[in-house]
Amino acid sequence: MNISLGTPNSGIVPIANTGSDLIWTQCKPFSKCFKQHAPIFNLHKSSTYKKISCCARQCKNLQGSSCSIHNSCQYSVFYGDSSFSGGSIAADKLTLASTTSRPIVVPNIVIGCGHNNSGSFGEKTSSIIGLGQVLGPGVVSTPTAKPSLTLTTSIIIDSGTTLTLLPTELYLQLESAMSNQINATKIEVLKGYNLLCYDARNDIEIPDVTVHFTDANVKLKPLNTFVKLSDTVRCFSFYSVEDFAIYGNLEQLFEVKGQFVPALFIFGDSIFDVGNNNDLVTLIKANFPPIGRDFVDHEPTGRFCNGKLALDIIAEGLRFTDHQPAYMNDKANGEMLLIGANFASATSGYYNATAILYNTISLSQQLENYREYKNKLVDITGKSNASSRISRGIHLISDGSSDFLQNYYINPLLFTTYTPDTFSDILLNSYDHFIQNLYELGAKRIGVATLPPLGCLPAAITAFGHGNNQCVARLNNNAISFNNKLKHRSQRLTRRLSKLNLVVLDIYNPLYTLITEPAENGKKSLLWDWIA
Repeated sequence: MNISLGTPNSGIVPIANTGSDLIWTQCKPFSKCFKQHAPIFNLHKSSTYKKISCCARQCKNLQGSSCSIHNSCQYSVFYGDSSFSGGSIAADKLTLASTTSRPIVVPNIVIGCGHNNSGSFGEKTSSIIGLGQVLGPGVVSTPTAKPSLTLTTSIIIDSGTTLTLLPTELYLQLESAMSNQINATKIEVLKGYNLLCYDARNDIEIPDVTVHFTDANVKLKPLNTFVKLSDTVRCFSFYSVEDFAIYGNLEQLFEVKGQFVPALFIFGDSIFDVGNNNDLVTLIKANFPPIGRDFVDHEPTGRFCNGKLALDIIAEGLRFTDHQPAYMNDKANGEMLLIGANFASATSGYYNATAILYNTISLSQQLENYREYKNKLVDITGKSNASSRISRGIHLISDGSSDFLQNYYINPLLFTTYTPDTFSDILLNSYDHFIQNLYELGAKRIGVATLPPLGCLPAAITAFGHGNNQCVARLNNNAISFNNKLKHRSQRLTRRLSKLNLVVLDIYNPLYTLITEPAENGKKSLLWDWIA
């Protein structure tokens, strides 16, 4: 899920923590912070950020709050693995993505703005969402449970603590039992700390551990019980403490086998094309060196990229072990069709005439190819299984860029007849028709990408920048206008088609931020912004 703070929205990547109550995120300015991939929230850039004074009810009700010399409310939170965060209590706007096109906005939510943070949070996260005291209709709390080895003790289940902490007597019995089962060389990693660690340069056989809870047993795999500190060191994820017990988040991980969805279906232009143009009589191809030099086997495939497309990363994130084949490729047959197919063709668009200009595959023809694919799938799996695979699969669409850059802006028959606004309406009518047809063919889960910042693309700067090496504002404004209309049109479709789950994927804003603020955002990953 996409979660943002402030105005304008600033994305955060939180960990849900059942052992604490406070929502906090790392903030600028800071005195100490842990490394994170996402940009750090800058409170000075949020117009809705408000400090909370020590006298405010929100401060008084917060456990462990304190008061600064400037009469602003302060917080400090400590976790069982010695991680901590401290900073200012404030109120700001929280925005949650939803399964519809309209996000959920929570104004004036109490947050912690962390200026002093440290611990084992990991680079992919930036914040904690505390769920320790979430109350309300339908909320189910996790009760305190009782595990046993040869002793019985109460234990807190806490997703904010990394290691599982056990009373010393219980821990020593567990460590002894584990040591007797592992035939490997013990090594000391941290002097003075009683960590059970092994030399992992050779494979280690680690036994499963079963934790016996009241009315439930949980089998822990090596994924849960041993942490890989490096290529040569693995350490036990349990540790001893004096008089309490916490069931940490490493023991709460579960390995997911197989992909998260049965199939992925892709439509659109060069952003998604993986080789459908290769055998067409067209100049719009990418099946020759040096294109593809950073891809698998360092060979060109027809992708308009040296390496992986965003689409490939999305598929891997969904745990597909093979890429969806280009439908026009010879590999698109038999069992390969079970994971879906890619119908995208570079220079296609919502406006069919765009593809005709370049002799590529129009969006309407991609729909016909999908219809043909569906019949093949029925032959392979049967009608019921095929329908289930399609309805549960994800359909992705990225189109419209070529309509503007490779047709409208350079075609006097279009730009002298239509304004950009009118041309956008023509494209969106085609989009509306395409989604309805896709829905009637069984698609229920559809994601459509917005236009990128057209005026920042190198070709656009060269053609329309008048020698100025800057983004072309006019083109970007047209893209923003189109994207706003796309969101409204998608909301109408969702209301009209009752079983449709249609999500607009914003690629404009993250790409524009990367282009205009490269030093601050150059290492940010777009993957979860793109698919959340």
